[in-house]
Amino acid sequence: MLRNIILVWITLSAVILRDSTAADLKNQQRLAAVFAECKISESATDSDLLKLKIAGSVKTPAVKCLSTCISEKMGIISNRQLNVEGVMKLLRSAGNDEKVIHSVNEIIAECKKIRESDRCEYGSKVMDCINDGGLKRGITM
Repeated sequence: MLRNIILVWITLSAVILRDSTAADLKNQQRLAAVFAECKISESATDSDLLKLKIAGSVKTPAVKCLSTCISEKMGIISNRQLNVEGVMKLLRSAGNDEKVIHSVNEIIAECKKIRESDRCEYGSKVMDCINDGGLKRGITM
């Protein structure tokens, strides 16, 4: 499951890095700042960051919290709830055709059902849901 979260962040990073326009450079810098800020706020180590970036790594509590923080800062999660607009923005980067929009709405409906009292577990489950839903529907960003 960590691999799926990593795929979203790698994909998001690839989308941000794809072009060299000033706006893209600003997005790249924002993403780097988010990673750095979450590393500090979650007391994560360089090893935790590496685990988040490497597919197949064990999903430790620290990595779950780091991933949740990044999701919060990127607008995917807000107040332990799925932020529909944030998810739509992330997934719509794959396209705006009717099929993609329908798939995004399905993913949101599935992921909104997640209930978890622990912040880090919630964020981890939401990111797994978004990743799994996108992969199942062939959404690539």
